[in-house]
Amino acid sequence: AYRVSAVNGAGIEGGRSSREAVRTLEEAEDRPPPPTDLVAQVVSSTRIDLTWSHPDPGNVNKYWVYRGSPPQFIAETDDPEYQDTGLTPAVTYEYRVTAVDGNGVESVFSDPASARIPDATPPTIPQNLEAAPVSTSRIDLSWSASSDPESGIAEYRVYRGGDLVGTSGNSSFRDTGLTPGTPYEYRVSAVNGDGLESARSAPASAQTLDATPPTIPQGLVAEAVSTQQVNLVWNPSSDPESGIAGYLVYRDGAGLVGSAEDTAFQDQGLEPGTVYTYRVSAVNGDGLESDRSAPASARTLDDVDPTPPPAPDDLGAQAVSPSQINLSWTAVQDPESGVSTYRIFRDEEVVGSTSSTSFSDTELQPITTYSYQISAVNGDGFESEKSNEASATTLAAPDSTPPTTPTGLTAQAASQTQINLAWTAADDPESGVASYNVYRGNQLIGSAAGTSFFDTGLEPGSTYMYAVAAVNGEGLEGPRSETATATTFPPSDQIPPSAPTGLRVVDQ
Repeated sequence: AYRVSAVNGAGIEGGRSSREAVRTLEEAEDRPPPPTDLVAQVVSSTRIDLTWSHPDPGNVNKYWVYRGSPPQFIAETDDPEYQDTGLTPAVTYEYRVTAVDGNGVESVFSDPASARIPDATPPTIPQNLEAAPVSTSRIDLSWSASSDPESGIAEYRVYRGGDLVGTSGNSSFRDTGLTPGTPYEYRVSAVNGDGLESARSAPASAQTLDATPPTIPQGLVAEAVSTQQVNLVWNPSSDPESGIAGYLVYRDGAGLVGSAEDTAFQDQGLEPGTVYTYRVSAVNGDGLESDRSAPASARTLDDVDPTPPPAPDDLGAQAVSPSQINLSWTAVQDPESGVSTYRIFRDEEVVGSTSSTSFSDTELQPITTYSYQISAVNGDGFESEKSNEASATTLAAPDSTPPTTPTGLTAQAASQTQINLAWTAADDPESGVASYNVYRGNQLIGSAAGTSFFDTGLEPGSTYMYAVAAVNGEGLEGPRSETATATTFPPSDQIPPSAPTGLRVVDQ
């Protein structure tokens, strides 16, 4: 005969159960045969149905159902079937069944049967999708990895313009066989180990490189304006795919002599009374150059004014952006033929010319020092000495790269209402890490200047999942860390448990 009592976590023992007596079996062969053909079938995300057979159903009074390993009794049924409910997704459950005859004698266990409840929660949506053209027929994609704590990430699905074009086992994909000079839009979704697909990511677009050069420039005209300068103009070219990036100017006997963003060019430093012949080509946005135009010629003016103008004064240089420095100076006078243009020298090389007393030098490198001088050219093409030297350093470019992912995130309960977090610092070489955003689940709950955070005001005995992301000096947030989970301390327990009921003896 037996009684049972329960002891709680504080060591307090409850009352004893009712008395239950049983007589041991005389021989093992006195037991009924076990059930056979046990089948476990998943019906929903919380339910598994069991069915089985018995070789001698007439001698069976009831069946006992066990779950787990070692087996734990969960139910009694009169029929050879049972519905197990309230189960957890993404968990595998193992079952066994015994038969009990009219004398209360239980059989040995049936053979086991298992079933896995599929994952009911889709993975997180892929983030930071980027598309980069690589060639005329290929675009490369990359994105930040998704997560799925239950069944993991099995693959990613890549959609182009709404159509599935491929899958990937990692966070990158190469889309090939595309049409040159064509824009494409992409989205990516994640699929977990049970085949559940996330929502699609935000779109990313890219255009394949242009395979067709621009049209040839037409209508080239060359006009001598001084003893040392010829001005060129022409009609614009076209390129429907990637547009016109600029023009290249060629002079017979000298090859490439310069480039222009628009349809005009001033060729300077020439010899008086000399014939020069020119051709122009166009370059598109992907760097393809057209054939050269029909030639155009001009003869520089004969030498008239033998006196060059004086050198310009008061040259000043000021950086206004990461790629631009503005120059200004005092106007120069030339009583004989006047000043037609000023030549701009950057580090001893001519980089442009202007008829005004200011000039903007563009397409420079960030945080780089450049030195300038200018000279004046009069109406007959004579050039002055160079001006004083002026220098400036371009500004720093803004940081467009997010910081790295924090690593080593840990979560530890400190009380019934507080969990402490700690992690290893992220890195950002350009603008540094300014702070860390802390997420509980997918909700932003705070930020930290250092590599720790205390989450307070929580519920006792509750489990919370966390992730952190670094934010750089430009406000860009990096990828989130791997998740960490912790459970707050349980509430204080001073009440003993109730007495067990339904005591029975199972002889194996």
